[in-house]
Amino acid sequence: MTIDIDLHDATLLAVHISWENGTCTVELRHGTLGHCVLTFSAVSYLALPRKQACGPSVSINSFSRVGSGRYEIWMQSGDLIEIEAANVVLTQSNHG
Repeated sequence: MTIDIDLHDATLLAVHISWENGTCTVELRHGTLGHCVLTFSAVSYLALPRKQACGPSVSINSFSRVGSGRYEIWMQSGDLIEIEAANVVLTQSNHG
C-alpha cells in the first residue's frame, strides 16, 4: 500500500528498531484501516523524542515525506519523530 494516506488521529502503538537489519516498524491503529504497520527499510537515522510539550497524547497529527528518504511523524503531544530510510511501506496487520 502506498504511504499517501492521512494518518491524522491514528494511534501510535509502538516503535521497534532492528539494529541488525536496519529496519524500523511503527505500529498504529487507524480509524479506517484498523491495525497497520509502517515499515521503514535501510534506516540511517531515527529521532524519537517524547517530551510531550503539548501534553500527553498517543495520537498522530500528521505523517509526511519531507524529502528524499526523509519522513516525519508529528505527534499531537508536540513531539516530532524523524526517520531517514530508503523506503517505507504501509501494511494492514491481522492483529490488534
